[in-house]
Amino acid sequence: MEDEVVDKSEPSVLKKQLSRIKKIFGVSLVEDTIADELKSDILNYEMLKRLIKSTKKNNENEEWNSWRDLNPSCNIQLNGANLNGLHLCGVNLKGAELLRADLKGANLKGANLSEADLRDAYLRDANLRDANLSETDLSGANLIGTNLNEANLDGEWLCKANLSRADLYEAQLGLVFICEANLRDAKLDRAELWGADLNKADLSGASLQGANLSKAHLKKVNLSGADLYGADLSNANLSGADLSEADFSRANLSEANLSDANLNGADLREAGLLYACLDSANLSGAKLWETQRTNWSIKDIICEYAFFDESSEELKHFSPGEFEKLYAEHTKLVLYYGNGISPIEIATLPALIQALEKQDKYINYQLQSIINDAGGASVTFAINGASNNEPSKLNEMATKYQTLHRELSQEIELKKQYKHQLDYATLFLEKAMSNGNYVFHGSVNAGQIGNISDSTLTNSQTIYNQNDLSTIKDIVKDIQFKQDELKQSFSKRDLSELLETIEKLVTQINKPNSDHPFIQSAINSLKSSFEKATTNVLTKGWLEALSQFS
Repeated sequence: MEDEVVDKSEPSVLKKQLSRIKKIFGVSLVEDTIADELKSDILNYEMLKRLIKSTKKNNENEEWNSWRDLNPSCNIQLNGANLNGLHLCGVNLKGAELLRADLKGANLKGANLSEADLRDAYLRDANLRDANLSETDLSGANLIGTNLNEANLDGEWLCKANLSRADLYEAQLGLVFICEANLRDAKLDRAELWGADLNKADLSGASLQGANLSKAHLKKVNLSGADLYGADLSNANLSGADLSEADFSRANLSEANLSDANLNGADLREAGLLYACLDSANLSGAKLWETQRTNWSIKDIICEYAFFDESSEELKHFSPGEFEKLYAEHTKLVLYYGNGISPIEIATLPALIQALEKQDKYINYQLQSIINDAGGASVTFAINGASNNEPSKLNEMATKYQTLHRELSQEIELKKQYKHQLDYATLFLEKAMSNGNYVFHGSVNAGQIGNISDSTLTNSQTIYNQNDLSTIKDIVKDIQFKQDELKQSFSKRDLSELLETIEKLVTQINKPNSDHPFIQSAINSLKSSFEKATTNVLTKGWLEALSQFS
């Protein structure tokens, strides 16, 4: 039978359907009301009847959809309609008016609800899987327990909607307006929320594993206890958000705005916080193992304690302002060495730092990294404090002192070679006088001493002068000062043994008559420890510095 087009002018229909309209819509109508408003209500009833009839046939609502194809300009008005529990799979309700409609438990799988008005609709426990909700207005709707799995909600309005416990797995929510919505305990794993407006929304306890929240608006959002493992929150605005106890492990928070956010107890292990802003945030109790923090901003951050180990068992406490002082990113100064940097230049870098600091009493320099490769070497310093000089001026001054430093290092190297030979000569002469077991080969001239052999000492024994001992002491003291940064390269036991060796070495160096064989053995032990450790810039630099004395 050919599908009929609705006849809007049939007068006999009017009185016949009045009681049914009142029953379904609860509309108070006066029987003698003529014309358009009454006809409109009856037409709406006819639409509802047609829709309900279509749901009773096992054909995915083909009858309704065919009728809509024949009447594309017909305005679907189902405001307040009772569609509770109906089978509406694949139904075409594009642009329909469903204001305050009751769709509790309805099956709308694959339905076309694009551009529909579902404000304040009751959709509790409804199935909207694979539904097209593009540009649909769901503001104020109740979607508790609703299945929106893989639904397309691009550009939709969900402001103040109740979506608690809703299943939104892999849902397309890009640029959706969900501000102030209730999404408590909702499932949003792998959902697409790029650029979505979630300001002041409640997402406490929600699961957002692998979700894309890049450039999302999450100002003052409640994400306490939420699971965001592996989620992308790059460039997202989370200022003032409650992120306490949330799981951000392996999440991407690069360039995110986390200022004034509450990250108390948050799990940030292996998270990326590159260029992120955490100014005035609360980071107390956070788990920070392997967190990428390059160029992050932590001005006025609050952190009374944090965990830096993988299992989050070793608590580290901080006094007020200490965390910022230790971990804030500072202005950097990089010096380049075209032909590489020598061990003596590495060992005398503290002297260069001292010279630079004398030129500007308001700042201090901290050695951050030494990178030595085929193309040359670079030494990076972090600048702490407020200088009166521009960065370019500081760099110009540092380059000038770098040149002096290289010249001085070369001079020290030459003097060391001669002094080293003189120290050997003195030692062997003293021992020769005592037992005569030493034989001198070659000549002894001004400024040069020939080859010396000892029948009782091994070839590896080294004699250290006072300059050597002073430099060795500076190196190991630097290692002691930066021991916290070695925790990622050494096991707890190996680090303890390394620090114990350093203590014994410093004690021996401080003695009036140092035991040179012991010092050499201790240096070899430290070298061996650094060779076995996980390589980074610091361990590599210390290894190179110690190698010249082994």
